[in-house]
Amino acid sequence: MKGGFIMKKILYSILFCLAALAIGCDDGNNKEALAFDLSTDEWPFAKEGGTQNLIVLAPGVWEVSEKPDWCTLIPEGAERSREVKINCSANTGKKREGRLVLTCGDETRTITVSQQGAYIVKGFPVEWLFTADCYATGKYTDAFVINNALPAEIGEGTISYIQDAANTRTIQKAVGRTGHPFLSGSLTGDYWLFQIPVKETLPAGTVMHIKFITRSAAGAARYWSLEYLDNGSWKPISAQRTVQVAGESVIYTLDLVTDLTGNKRVGSDNAQIDNDFTLSAQITAGNRLQCRLRCAADIACNGENPNTGNHRLAGAVGTSPIISVVSID
Repeated sequence: MKGGFIMKKILYSILFCLAALAIGCDDGNNKEALAFDLSTDEWPFAKEGGTQNLIVLAPGVWEVSEKPDWCTLIPEGAERSREVKINCSANTGKKREGRLVLTCGDETRTITVSQQGAYIVKGFPVEWLFTADCYATGKYTDAFVINNALPAEIGEGTISYIQDAANTRTIQKAVGRTGHPFLSGSLTGDYWLFQIPVKETLPAGTVMHIKFITRSAAGAARYWSLEYLDNGSWKPISAQRTVQVAGESVIYTLDLVTDLTGNKRVGSDNAQIDNDFTLSAQITAGNRLQCRLRCAADIACNGENPNTGNHRLAGAVGTSPIISVVSID
């Protein structure tokens, strides 16, 4: 659809130039009237707003007879064909739609204008905070190490570490002085679990966003898979990749060697998780939104097998984990 929209815009740009050329060369004997038309019949805007261009093809005087109060047009009328700038203000509320109606003589043309909203949904966003101050209180150590339920600082939610039933290795959990939860002993199938109680139904088509940073020490698990629970099945949030390691085919979405930011120093530089995901089925109020980061292989960043080093969820003010609603269909 996007490609067709762009092609249509290019076509109308060409027609606009030809129309302008024809008008400039008109000797008064040209009896063939130009059809009244617009370069599109729908115009979507992001919640941040912005400016887009509309091409109006017209045989005579035209004007804007109806428009949403959150849109401005320059100009709102003219004689014959021309390009028009449509400006849409930022939207801090819910998704909105309106009509843009242009009139030329007895003819009208309508454009549906829509804009994504800020999506203020009860219970979101949910944000954790990893700082030295949080560590100093001792509440993170008790919550994660003892209760295995690290609470969010904004909104309601928990982070836990779930051990696969086949993994009999002892998981060593801790919270560092920076407030980072970390552990050692991860094996295939173990995972970090993010859980959020849903207070207002999230309908099918809702677009969510998850963002956090993470890293492994050289001796900790290299390959992980970022997933969300959708209609009873775990689905990948980001693109899946496959690698052959020591005769094993590993399917993963995150490589804590090649996906690191900065200088890509294993153990000190982080990988950035920053992904949208779409719910195919609704999550009703009273249920939970669940995401997880699952260990995809018993292979460490240094190639050792099995891994024994520390893996952590990192972050500070502004970079700690956050889950939010992007849009509601």
